[in-house]
Amino acid sequence: MYNSVELKEFVIHYLRRFRFFLLFMVIGAVLGCSYKLVPEIPIILNSGSDVSQEDYQKQHDMYERNMSQLMQYMEMTKIEMQFYEDYIDNSVLFKISFMDKPEVVLTVFIGTGELENEWNPDTLNPVSLYTNVYANLIEANAAGYIAAHLDNDLSVQYVRELVSYKVSGNIITVTVTHHDESISEEMMDSLESFILGLKPSVIEVAGVHELNKITRFSRNVIDLPLRDNQTSTRNHLITLNNNLEDTTKRISDLNPPASVISSKREILSSAIKYAVLGAVGGLLISFALVFLFDVSSTRITSSYDAKRVFSIKVLGNLDLRK
Repeated sequence: MYNSVELKEFVIHYLRRFRFFLLFMVIGAVLGCSYKLVPEIPIILNSGSDVSQEDYQKQHDMYERNMSQLMQYMEMTKIEMQFYEDYIDNSVLFKISFMDKPEVVLTVFIGTGELENEWNPDTLNPVSLYTNVYANLIEANAAGYIAAHLDNDLSVQYVRELVSYKVSGNIITVTVTHHDESISEEMMDSLESFILGLKPSVIEVAGVHELNKITRFSRNVIDLPLRDNQTSTRNHLITLNNNLEDTTKRISDLNPPASVISSKREILSSAIKYAVLGAVGGLLISFALVFLFDVSSTRITSSYDAKRVFSIKVLGNLDLRK
């Protein structure tokens, strides 16, 4: 245990190393200040004035809106992509070559009879009446009838795009296409049966008439609109994929604002605190280093060292510099 004189010598002994302590305090202060200031340099350089809480809230709200909109757009894009991918995988039209498109064509003739109901001849002639009724029934129900009578699993949605019709006067021309010719014939068999079976229902609505099949034949054609449809659909899928990648990148690049936006004044105030903490830390580290050096060293440089090493009393000091 040191007495009062020894404590005084102990303090004096360490005060003589104040330069060493001061150096570590300066280094600690610089490191502590840099730790706080370096990450905030963009704010210090770019911010013309202090950022208020209101400004922070505006930035945060804008971030939330942008993120929400991008996420919604990304989900909608994924859904649309899935639709087009399923469509390309399942639609027969994408298995058909536009250079050699197989078709089965059926032509029927509708002869006018006497109308049982009262119709205004100035607005609709008998031929238009019958052909419109047949055309509407074909458009509404033919795909479902064909799908129900097919042996494969084609849905009504995809059957409907394989059947087309054209009305010219009292002639209706119906076309069925499929990359498999046997399926085309099977579909046309069902469609022909459906059309011819409509006559009793049409008689009840429009009156007595004649319905006769004129021709039915198969052919292969070059279908440029089919090529355009295939190309545009695939290109649209590519565009959707690019949009999805772009949106994903924008989401990853969208950084939220800091939980607390620091103003210049707050940054400097915080930097001072870190500088003080760094200086205190530097002082403690330097004191620990000096203390460890003194404990491990056997050099005699002062009366304090003589007492510490030899445990003897020192009568006086001789200053050899004089």
